[in-house]
Amino acid sequence: MLVEAGALRKLTPLLWFAGIMLVYALWTARRARTIMRQWLADRGFDALHVRQSLGPPLRLWNGSKEQYTFRIRAYDKSAHRIREGWMRVGGYWIGVLNPDAVEMYWDDERG
Repeated sequence: MLVEAGALRKLTPLLWFAGIMLVYALWTARRARTIMRQWLADRGFDALHVRQSLGPPLRLWNGSKEQYTFRIRAYDKSAHRIREGWMRVGGYWIGVLNPDAVEMYWDDERG
């Protein structure tokens, strides 16, 4: 089955756009994981189990689609214990372009 050259030319911008969006989505997901792991390492934690979550607790529902939410289980080297909690990575508007936008909610610190 052959495609006309004119039809292919009309699809080219759409294919480029789809490709760029796919690369951007993969890059932001990888960047979010890098920021999360760096944040943990800087504070003396070893990540034991991390999963990206689509269903965060109620206090994290005010985020945006530009942010990533993780469920974390980490070893605290200074306290010699395992901690669990939720982490939100990225700014509300610019997402992972802001590497300092990290919110950590430890389960044992809930009020």
